[in-house]
Amino acid sequence: MDDFWETHLHPGETLLWQGAPIPMLRITVGDFVVAALGLVILCFGLGMFFASIEYFPAAETWLDTVMTIIWFIGSLPIVALGGGLTFVFTYAEFMRRRNTRYALSTRCAYIATNWRKFTIDSYPILPNTEVSLDQRKRWYGVTFHARKTDDEDGGITTTLIGFERIADGPKVFRLIRGIQMDTP
Repeated sequence: MDDFWETHLHPGETLLWQGAPIPMLRITVGDFVVAALGLVILCFGLGMFFASIEYFPAAETWLDTVMTIIWFIGSLPIVALGGGLTFVFTYAEFMRRRNTRYALSTRCAYIATNWRKFTIDSYPILPNTEVSLDQRKRWYGVTFHARKTDDEDGGITTTLIGFERIADGPKVFRLIRGIQMDTP
C-alpha cells in the first residue's frame, strides 16, 4: 500500500501513517429504525406476493385474473424496497468501510475508497485545523475536518470528517498535532 500512497503525494510530502477502519458491522439507532421500517414493508410485500400466487388459480373471471396479476406485479417493487431498506443499506455501509483506506502525510490527511467507484479525498492539516480524538470501547475516531452545507430549512448542517474506527487513534492524533506545530 505504500506505493499506492506515494503516487498520490506531492514532492517533499512524506507518508507518516496509513491504516484502515476496523472491520466490524456497525448498526446505529437510525440504521435499526430504517431496517425495522424496511422489515414491515418487506412483510407487507411478501404478503401481497403470496396472496396473489394463492388466489391466482381460484380466479373465476378475466377481471379477477387481471387484478391478481396486477397485485402480483405490484408486490415486486414493495418486496424490493423492503429488502433494500432492511439489508442493503447496512451492507453498503459495511462494504464502504471495508474498502476504505486512510493515510496521513506531513501535509494532508487522505481518505481513499474503492467501492462502486474509486475516490480519494485530501484534507490539508493546517495550524488552525480543529482536531478531536473520540475513544470508544474497541476503536478510536480522529476528526480533522468539518464540512458545512446549507440545508433546506435555511440552517447549516455540519458533517465531521476524519478517520473512523481505527485502532491507533492516539498515535494519529499526536501526529496531526505535531504537523500543526510543524514537528511531525
